Amino acid sequence: VAHGFLALEPLELIYLVTNAYDGSDELGFAWDDPLAAVSWPAVHATPDRRPILSERDRTNPSLTELVGRMRTGG
Repeated sequence: VAHGFLALEPLELIYLVTNAYDGSDELGFAWDDPLAAVSWPAVHATPDRRPILSERDRTNPSLTELVGRMRTGG
């Protein structure tokens, strides 16, 4: 299961959870990975029309690399 979102205007995102967040089981892959083939819209508020990403999202591996890591346990 994967999920992603793109906010085209300022927002606050709130998750309702049943336990405290620790992030130990959170994984991600590059938002623009061609293998995932998500057709994200252009972000007109940025000069290069690409989204503003968190450090984590900027450094996520490719989908192929992530799957490889999961298969080898690394």
